[in-house]
Amino acid sequence: MGLGLPTKVEWTPFEVQDSDGPIGCNYCRRLDADTVRSIAIMPTYSWAVRVDLESEVRTNIMIKWIDALTLAGAGVVLMDGVDDLWTLSRWAESGKDGFAWLTRRIEAVMEESVRRGYGSSDKVFVMGSSRHGYASLHAMANLPQLAGAVAVQPIVWWPNLEEFLGMEENPIVRRNDLRQWADRFAPRPLLVQTGYNDRRAGQKWFGRLLAPVAEAYRQSEAADRFAHEVMPVQGHSGERMPETYVEGVVLWLRDRGLV
Repeated sequence: MGLGLPTKVEWTPFEVQDSDGPIGCNYCRRLDADTVRSIAIMPTYSWAVRVDLESEVRTNIMIKWIDALTLAGAGVVLMDGVDDLWTLSRWAESGKDGFAWLTRRIEAVMEESVRRGYGSSDKVFVMGSSRHGYASLHAMANLPQLAGAVAVQPIVWWPNLEEFLGMEENPIVRRNDLRQWADRFAPRPLLVQTGYNDRRAGQKWFGRLLAPVAEAYRQSEAADRFAHEVMPVQGHSGERMPETYVEGVVLWLRDRGLV
């Protein structure tokens, strides 16, 4: 497929009004695409939603995803995600559920994107890495209207992170443990890409979550709709993700009818 630049893309900034405050968004599509049915919603850092992405260094993994998805004819909606994990942990300590908060905002962005005609309601999927990989999994588990998800090097157990050390018994952290929802993903398409030795995310936590998820897909006779790919990078180590795995995301989504 190749990861060359799409012939021409258009960015449309917009804002979604939410009870917790406005959500900054930016919609990208190929101008020469006849129709755009699929929408990839990507929670990300606030700065990334607002900058001129075409001026960014093109090795940025998010840029590569956008290139590949728009080249395949999908639309991409960037939205304000989680900028500061220390704030997220302080919220959990004070009783505010920042995990459910972000899923509610993803739902609001999804609804507004469909209302604006950016794509079809049955072709909306969510995609993100690290903290936003977790957000993608959390949203898919709790929003049955999502068509699927891609999570790259996701955080799956927060107390493994420095920002959440000692919070294993925190009620909000426990309430949002993804493992309890292992049977909520199937049969919708789910792709998870991880490194082979991700110390920040905690390698053992991937197995704790993904083994029951894989079993749920097998029980649903949908094993081909779930994939866990281990990439030849450690994970959260600053190594550049191989472009074949960026391309592979789109090919995998295409094979399952999402783009």
